[in-house]
Amino acid sequence: MPIDTPQRASIRKQILIAVSIVAAIAVVIWAILPPVPLSGERTHDFGLVEFESPPHRVQHTFELVNDASEPIQIVKTRSTCGCTQAVVSGEIVQPGNVLEIPVSLRLDRSGDKEGVVTIYLDNGGSFDVSVKARGLPTKTLRLAPEAVRLRAPLGIGSTKLRMESPDTPPTPTAEGPEELIVSVSPWKQIGFGDEKTGQIASWMAPVTIKAEGEWPPGGSQVLLHFPDGQTLAITVNPPVFIGNPESQQDVTVPVDATGPPAPAG
Repeated sequence: MPIDTPQRASIRKQILIAVSIVAAIAVVIWAILPPVPLSGERTHDFGLVEFESPPHRVQHTFELVNDASEPIQIVKTRSTCGCTQAVVSGEIVQPGNVLEIPVSLRLDRSGDKEGVVTIYLDNGGSFDVSVKARGLPTKTLRLAPEAVRLRAPLGIGSTKLRMESPDTPPTPTAEGPEELIVSVSPWKQIGFGDEKTGQIASWMAPVTIKAEGEWPPGGSQVLLHFPDGQTLAITVNPPVFIGNPESQQDVTVPVDATGPPAPAG
């Protein structure tokens, strides 16, 4: 049912009152906040960043001048995510001097990425610096994890293939010890592409390795060959190396040394 004129007027009035209250609160907060006597650019765009494989870090150093008549000190920094880092806590900047803030951004996949770092000053003030980039990895095919441990009693282990591609990736052929059977499941799309953000679709394919009879020696490898010439290696039952600080030698500890189950009967 359409709203009559008095009701429309009442709604408009309520909206205007709410907007006025929010604006007034913002003005009060801005007036009581301690000043930030630093001038200079606080945003940086790396643009399109091509790299071979993730993760990849890019870094930019912000340069801000202390315009105050007294020194200021950086108390701490806080990032919006683990992908962004800045280490300047405790630094004192004299009047007229430049504060350098190196900020790094970790790119884990294709698409837009942005990180913000908040810098806190000893006078109670704070300000943000931000960096952003559009990542474009050229080699995204990988295994996670790259090592597989066969578990008793069935002698089965698993890993996953991951890749970014606008189309379904090809299925590899497997090569390895004759004691092992390798199964690569069909690719499943786990993330969609987005032209606006530059994000490419992501895919995942489970890989299962099973021992038949005797297990292969620890550290054996299964090779996955792809039509474009790429090859990924899966290490089966890798040994664990524990460093000995006194002798400075590595001690090899066998993993899953129980081996396959004893035959029945």
